[in-house]
Amino acid sequence: MKRRRAALITAAATAAIAAAGGATWYLSQPRKDKPNPKKRYLACIGDSITFGAGVMLARKQQAWPYLLEKLLGVDCQVLNYGISGATASDEGDKPYRSTDFLDTALSVHADTYLFMLGTNDSKPYNWNPEQYEKAVCEILDELKATGARVIVMLPPKAFPNKRGKIAFDIDDSVIREQVLPILNRVAEDRNLSVIDLYTFTESHPDYFVDGVHPNAGGNRKIASYVFTRLRDLWDDSAIF
Repeated sequence: MKRRRAALITAAATAAIAAAGGATWYLSQPRKDKPNPKKRYLACIGDSITFGAGVMLARKQQAWPYLLEKLLGVDCQVLNYGISGATASDEGDKPYRSTDFLDTALSVHADTYLFMLGTNDSKPYNWNPEQYEKAVCEILDELKATGARVIVMLPPKAFPNKRGKIAFDIDDSVIREQVLPILNRVAEDRNLSVIDLYTFTESHPDYFVDGVHPNAGGNRKIASYVFTRLRDLWDDSAIF
């Protein structure tokens, strides 16, 4: 009887673990927000930081794009086209353009596009400055060709854990010393505005759940900062 009970407990535990793993996998998959035709759109192109991996169980309420939507008001919808692990570079291990998310983002004819890719490009097996810059230029040119406002977002700082290692093989020195200058130069060449999340977060490891992905509080801070910067860039009527 005891052996049978133990076997049942083990089986139940195994099933629960499998179910939890399946739920986690499902929640981590990228989602295409469905546009509301009665609203104007701001579309976010990005990776897991945009997707909301640090608040995955409540990302539709706590990821910074959805919090930004609340700040912008009822007439605006913020479409989250973030893909966890995505690289700008087509030579990376998970190229953003290997999916149809960019085509979807272009097809909604958003009034504004926020672009933030580069964190995953910094990984040693992904980093190629020439390929990265080429891909960024091509994506930004496609977005700009729609006639929309395009804003380049500099990715946040990545912080090491207690053992001194940054999660997911991300290299903050590459972000700081190479990704940011490339993004700034490309934006300047195209007369695009920049929102600098790196400087905003560089003294705030408390904003992140694992050093890379913003936690609930970090997402709130980022949403508020992005909203403030939008107001700085345009008067209220010019945002939406």
